[in-house]
Amino acid sequence: MCSAIPFPKDPPRRTAYSPCRGVSADASLKSAGAWLSGISYGGERVTYIIAEPCIGVKDRACVEVCPVDCIYEYVEEVGAYVVPDPSTGAGVDKQVIPRGEATHVPPETGITKDQLKAQLYIHPEECIDCGACESVCPVTAIFPEGSVPEQWQSYIPLQYAAFGIKK
Repeated sequence: MCSAIPFPKDPPRRTAYSPCRGVSADASLKSAGAWLSGISYGGERVTYIIAEPCIGVKDRACVEVCPVDCIYEYVEEVGAYVVPDPSTGAGVDKQVIPRGEATHVPPETGITKDQLKAQLYIHPEECIDCGACESVCPVTAIFPEGSVPEQWQSYIPLQYAAFGIKK
């Protein structure tokens, strides 16, 4: 870590901050995502998976630290995803997207919408693989895809299917 410029005590929410350059960038990091993930993992893109311990957890620490708002909550009772409202910029207010519009689970995945759990899901194409979510999870439910424990391997295809992506 660069010591020439101190890291601020309260850096702006939903931004990337470089302590070496002393600059902040807005949350539009998606275009830099592939580059950032390549630095962290030797060029390999790593997808994070949220597993069973997340079911029913009310803590949203991972959502709060995500710089690109790529973590979505599936709410079983209303059959919809509750996602950060981009108009607020802070991810505090929520909007509800009907399940049919939020996801299309391809039949070839062998997964039905009814199998999606009331939990959080990380969108694999929006995630910049920063790992911030993994370190703040209070129930240790977030893993890099290659490190998901054996008993929760079934959550890997669910993660992709939640966003209509075949794995």
